[in-house]
Amino acid sequence: MNRDDVVGIYRLRLLLEPELAAESALLLTKAGLTQLESILDGLRNAATVDKRMAMHRRFHLALLQNAMTDWELRVWDYLYTANERYARLLFTVDDDTKSDSNHFYLHMQLLVAAQSRSEEGIRLATTQHLARNQDAILSLLDEEAARPPAPVSQISAARRRRKPKV
Repeated sequence: MNRDDVVGIYRLRLLLEPELAAESALLLTKAGLTQLESILDGLRNAATVDKRMAMHRRFHLALLQNAMTDWELRVWDYLYTANERYARLLFTVDDDTKSDSNHFYLHMQLLVAAQSRSEEGIRLATTQHLARNQDAILSLLDEEAARPPAPVSQISAARRRRKPKV
């Protein structure tokens, strides 16, 4: 994991997603908004990090998919998949009720912006959401880089505890 990858992924996501969200919000039906609400509820109530990650992906896809061409979907899927290893840090670093509430609130802002059907509102909310995530991931990577390395004896012990690959 490195800063350059995060910056590159988010540079492209910031070019793509706010515009798609703005177009998609205008095309969202009542059923589409209900689906977003349901997915957001699933995100809030997911019991494991893996389930939260899956609901998170579904939410972002549902928010954008009405405006996506097949090509844009493939590009988004590639970027989102590359980003998941970094986004997982946000879902696991503070795996507590406060963090869960914050994730829900940040995604609720996107839902409210989509419900408003304001192109500028959803464009701004999506831009802020992605920029906030990028900043948080970069901060976590900086914290990790600032930690002193584990003593060699701990590393050797950890390697001995691993099960051999068959």
